[in-house]
Amino acid sequence: MNILANYCKQISPHIWMILGTNKSKFPSGNALFINLNEKKVLIDTNPGEQRISNSLKTQFGLSISDITDIILTHTHLDHALGLASIFEQSNATIYAHPDSLQRCEKKARVGLYAGIQKDQIHHFEAFGNSLGFQDRSYPSNKKFPLHDNETILYDEG
Repeated sequence: MNILANYCKQISPHIWMILGTNKSKFPSGNALFINLNEKKVLIDTNPGEQRISNSLKTQFGLSISDITDIILTHTHLDHALGLASIFEQSNATIYAHPDSLQRCEKKARVGLYAGIQKDQIHHFEAFGNSLGFQDRSYPSNKKFPLHDNETILYDEG
C-alpha cells in the first residue's frame, strides 16, 4: 500500500487532493494539484512544503521546482501557509485576487483580514511565526491578479 494513500487522493484524471495534517484541521488545510502536460498547478499551499513535496515525488516523480502556477483561493493561514517556501523552490506565477496578493506578503495583513484587532495583531504575528508563515515580497512579474468572474484556461496539451 502506498504510504501517501492516506493524504493524496485522486479526484479526476488530472486533479489530486493533498490533505493537510491532523485531518486538515486548522492551522492545516488541503491543496489541489492539477497535473497537465505543460502545466503543474497547485491550488493553495497548505498542507505545507514537506507534504506537498513528498506527494509530488511519490505520485508523479516531480519536485516543487516543477510547479508552474500557484492559485490562492484566499490568504487565510490554512490555505496560504506554505506559500513562501513553495514559491522559493518553484518560482511559479501566483494567481489570486488583488487583495490576496497584497495580504499574502505580510502576517499583519493576513491577521487584519481575518478580523484580528490592530492592538492584538502582535499575538497573531507571533502565532504566524510559530507556524512558519513568512513575510515575503513576491516579484510583480510573478503575481497575476484575478478578478471576480475571471477564468483561467489550461490546455491538456
